[in-house]
Amino acid sequence: MNHSLTILQELMEKVKKESRQHPCLFNFILYAKKEHIDSYLTSVVKRISNEYPCNILLLQEGDREEIMVDLPIFSIYFSNKEELPLLLFPLLKSDLPTYLLFAEDPAEFSLPGMENYITKVIFDSSRAPDLSSFAKRMIDFPYPFADLAWNRIEQWQQLFAEQFNRKDKLNLMSRASSVSIFYKGICPIQALYLQAWMAFKLGWKIASFEKDVIRYLHQGEEIIVQLIADETSVLSHGRITAVHIESKTDGQMRFIRDPQKPHVATIEQMFLNYCEMPSIYFFDEERFGRSLSMEVCKNFTNKSLYHTLTEIANYPQEALCR
Repeated sequence: MNHSLTILQELMEKVKKESRQHPCLFNFILYAKKEHIDSYLTSVVKRISNEYPCNILLLQEGDREEIMVDLPIFSIYFSNKEELPLLLFPLLKSDLPTYLLFAEDPAEFSLPGMENYITKVIFDSSRAPDLSSFAKRMIDFPYPFADLAWNRIEQWQQLFAEQFNRKDKLNLMSRASSVSIFYKGICPIQALYLQAWMAFKLGWKIASFEKDVIRYLHQGEEIIVQLIADETSVLSHGRITAVHIESKTDGQMRFIRDPQKPHVATIEQMFLNYCEMPSIYFFDEERFGRSLSMEVCKNFTNKSLYHTLTEIANYPQEALCR
């Protein structure tokens, strides 16, 4: 306790010295172990501080070590989670929402004594070694929550909403026999999210799940979904690079990102009796890298995310372990 009081006194002195009276929309807390604070998390904090007037606090588990020294944040060092309420509460702006980015394995989430102060918890499921357990945990999670990996597929969802707007295209999608989703690197979570979202929207029922191959059934017909690693793109790891959808009765559509210009995609449409000229689709460049910014100030869980996690929770656990 004496150690906690000493740290608290130091923090309060720092608060007085730096006079933190400035406009503020919310409290933003980043929870991370010292060894996991990398360039990505640093860029996240920079973006939040640039876009919103807010109170940023870093909860760093481990020994005291000054990091992110050029950013407008307060660092709170602790070795015991039981200390957190005493150290944190005096630094929170009262009567404002509090968003927590938990930059560790979601299975480790535990913040005793803070249950009534957190407005929303933001995870990154790419940090979870077991995606099935992550999905099952989130179904009964007591707080509103978000997943950065989910937000990274939003532009693909928007593309599909815009493209499958005619009867012939909808027929092709609803009667698909195979779907191939290509992704960069070794982490297929975004590809898993996209195909699970498609399965939920189209009413597909899972039949089997093997490594990188998911089989669904719909109206007595089988749909085979393949997740394929792709190393040709300049995109960051996990990002979706292409989607191929084929129907035995209606034709096929391909959505292929330019390997060197990831905001550009080519759309190829080949139907049973005719083909359309390839077209170009432009992803919104302004939304790249804004997965976290899109979740701040939303005090609820995305319904499509919740339903998609319910779908993923039905997958065999051993198939989703990495």
